[in-house]
Formats: sequence, C-alpha cells, structure tokens
Amino acid sequence: MVRKVLYALIMVSLIMVAKQVTAQNDIGEIVKSGGTMITSPAAAGSVEVRISASQTAAEVAVVTMTVSSVEIYLASGWTRMTLGSTNKIDLKQAVETPQTIATISGLNPGTYTQVRMTISRVDVTAAAGKPLKATMSTNIISFTQNYQVSANNTTVLAINFDMVKSIDSSLKDQVSFTPVAKLVYTRAPGVR
Repeated sequence: MVRKVLYALIMVSLIMVAKQVTAQNDIGEIVKSGGTMITSPAAAGSVEVRISASQTAAEVAVVTMTVSSVEIYLASGWTRMTLGSTNKIDLKQAVETPQTIATISGLNPGTYTQVRMTISRVDVTAAAGKPLKATMSTNIISFTQNYQVSANNTTVLAINFDMVKSIDSSLKDQVSFTPVAKLVYTRAPGVR
C-alpha cells in the first residue's frame, strides 16, 4: 500500500515538472499516443494549396479537374492534407480567381521541400461541343521546391496550370491532358 502511494506521488511530481518545462519552453500540449509522449508546438504554422491557371485556347469552354488528394512531405513521410469543401476545380474560373483545394495546420516552423497532387479526372468541353473525359499522361504532379512555414502564419502554395500547353484537343472527339504547371509560394503574414 505504501509503495502504491509512493508511486502515485512520483507520477504526480513528474507530471508537474513536465508541465513546468512545457510552459517555459513554449511547447504546446503533451499528448499521450499509445505509450509515447508527443509534444505539439504552441506556435505552429499552416499551409494552404491553391489552384490557378493561365488563359485557355479559345476553342475550350470549360475545364473541370477533379483532385483526389494533396500531400505534403514531412520528416515522417507523405501526409495527406485536408481537401476543401469541393475537390472539383473549374480551371477557367481559376484564371481570374485562384481556388483553395487543400489545407494542413499544426506544422512545425521550418523549411519544407515537397508537395504533390493526384488528379483523378479532367473533363474538357469545347466551345461548340460536348464534355469529353480527357486522357492523362500522368495523374500525379509533384513539386520539389523549398518553402518556409513560420509560426502563426499560413504559407500559400499556388499551383499554376498552363492550360494552352496542358490541353490537346486537336483530334476530333478526343482530348488529352498533360499537366504543365509551376509552383509559386507566398506567406500571408499574420494569417492563421
């Protein structure tokens, strides 16, 4: 009985010391996962991925791209980002207004290097025709480029598609989509 009380007092003391260290080092919550203690930073950053596009050829009326996943590379490997309320992007509208497709928060501040997006489908409607499902040369777009995530800020990654180079509708009743895109990043100071 005395040992149980002694062990309980030791555990309470360790918990109190851990909370003091956490408060002094500006570390957020301590979470117990299985048998492992994990700390989450109090001042974390977030990343938002947006889709934008350049002008399309005049003969193309609508381009709808369906995204099945967006992932960011962390030290532990690829991590899926949270997709927005819709995973379909009208690339013609994205010419004027970039559209947010995915977000992730709770990231440690630092330099990150990779992001990738998986496209499940692209539908192209010609100005004088019906919608056609495009054949794709690849459905995964991957970027390796340094970008910074800082505490209490949102880093915006904009994937800009070159629609003229990406869409080939030269064959009758066929269209192909070869994604030609570049990654641009900005930070929105103070945005969380």
